[in-house]
Amino acid sequence: MAARPQKAQTMPMPARVLIVEDHLPQRIFLRELVKRLGAKDVVEAENGRVAMEKLQHRQFDLLLVDLAMPDMDGLQLLGHLKEDRTAIPPVILCSVLPQEPLSACAAWLGAHYDLPVIGGISKPVSSEALINLYASYQASRAKPDSAAGGPPSRFG
Repeated sequence: MAARPQKAQTMPMPARVLIVEDHLPQRIFLRELVKRLGAKDVVEAENGRVAMEKLQHRQFDLLLVDLAMPDMDGLQLLGHLKEDRTAIPPVILCSVLPQEPLSACAAWLGAHYDLPVIGGISKPVSSEALINLYASYQASRAKPDSAAGGPPSRFG
């Protein structure tokens, strides 16, 4: 089992990450986590409205988005991203929901909004869960499209 985290650690986080989280201690934890995992430029937003402002002025490689926030929550943010349709980076949802329903919710939201929602991670977020989800996304993008017509990847 030690080989799996070792492999995941070779898959660095993308350079530019936007963390959208209303709870300050959780934002700080996520910021330090993605920096430790290799992110170079980490920006924070305390709600979806602030995130939209930041997305208008900067490009990001990954969004970590809390679902439940005041002012504009993660669902409302996804709706605005769908309307905006500019370059939308992959999205990982974070929530206090248990992992299984959160994963199903993330898959449905990605399909419903036609956005690159690559999955969800239950809080408290672990480095292993974040590494593994992002590594799975990267691996799915590296695979050439299959002519066999297998089931579509949930990562798009």
